[in-house]
Order: sequence, then C-alpha cells, then structure tokens
Amino acid sequence: MNVLITGASGFVGRHLIVNLTAAGHNVTGIGHTVATNLSCQYNQVDLLDYSAVQKQDFSSTEGIIHLAGLAAVGPSFLQPRQYIDHNAGMQINLFESLLKQRVSPRVVIVSSGMLYQPHTLPLTEQSPIDTPNPYAVSKLTQEMLANYYRKRGFEIIIARPFNHMGPGQAEGFIAADLAKQIVDVEKVGHGIVRAGDFLKMKQWLGPMLLGFWAQHTSLELLAARVVLGHRLQ
Repeated sequence: MNVLITGASGFVGRHLIVNLTAAGHNVTGIGHTVATNLSCQYNQVDLLDYSAVQKQDFSSTEGIIHLAGLAAVGPSFLQPRQYIDHNAGMQINLFESLLKQRVSPRVVIVSSGMLYQPHTLPLTEQSPIDTPNPYAVSKLTQEMLANYYRKRGFEIIIARPFNHMGPGQAEGFIAADLAKQIVDVEKVGHGIVRAGDFLKMKQWLGPMLLGFWAQHTSLELLAARVVLGHRLQ
C-alpha cells in the first residue's frame, strides 16, 4: 500500500515509518522541517502553505496518516490561536488539495485522548468529551473537520491516542524531560531530578512504570526509581 505520513520527521512519524516499511508498505513522508536518516522518501513541505501542498502529487496515494500538528499541551495556553489555526489549517489544506486532484485515499486523523472527560472510566468512544485546553479544542476542531470531509466523500478514521513515549521523543514532554534529567544525574553520580508536583506525577507514571519493572532495565528502571522515591524537587 502507498502510504503518506504527514509530520513524518517527528517522534511518532519516525517510528511509524520503520514499522510500515517493515510491513511491506511503500511509505512517503512530508513535513516542514529538514529531515535526515529517514528510511523513506521525504519531501519538505509546509502544510500551512496551501500552494505548496497543492504541488504535491497525491495521485498514487492510497492511505494517509495525518500526524502533523502542534502537540504540546502547555504552550497551547499561551498560543491558543496558533494551535487552533495551525492544526485546523494543515488539515484543511491537505483535504482541499486531495479534492482538487480528485483522489480519495483512506485517511487517519490523529486526535487525542485528551478530549475525554476525566473520571469516566472505563472509557469508550461514546464517553463524554471535554476541551480543557486550547490543544484539546484544536483536536476537536480536527474531528469536526473530518466529519465535514466525510460528507465530501472521504473515508476517514479518527484515532484518539493517549500519552505515548519512547526513543526519540523531544524534550517538553514529561517522560522525555525526566529521562534526560535522570541520565544527567547518573553521569555525575548525584543531583536533583526536578519533577514539579510529585503527587500528580506519581499518579500518572507510577502504575505504568511498575508494570515494566520485571521486564525492563536501565532507563525504565531508573524512571521507576524516580516515581518510587528518588530524590525529587
């Protein structure tokens, strides 16, 4: 299958390229940054530039996984308009270009589990949703746009992933930030890992990391040590 990944140079995109290629798919990536060491064809394209998106040839594209977008929750409070404009605008430019070229690949829109209201476990796709921050508003906007483009003839799947982490995740996310601090402390043999509100961090990370305790070593165990009582400030 010919698959296009937007935001291919990002954390999730790089892992997705490897997995899809290994599964035998023909992968092409696009993104606004200069990217190296990607195991697929990559085109540097600013999805906010409609004319640039229109110039892309989608004629052979059978599936699209739309990852591109602003993803950090914290900065969205300071830049609400930018988050909503960018995340909605990139999706609109993509679909309008597809319409202009008269191609209709299956599209996966990556939304967020942030939309679910807290304390409504167990969650289903019918669980109530909420918009506690501008990032969540932008993701709900993307879902509403997806509903519109379904009416224009597209087959669209919406995914609402929760927090994910792994090698290559940039700083600015809790797991990556903690991991870097832990590595820095281990290098010198002493130091302080700054984690903010320890109680909230423990509630968020503790159960997950304990599940890895018997299976993983090194960084995972160090992270578990942080949750279970490493010196924090």
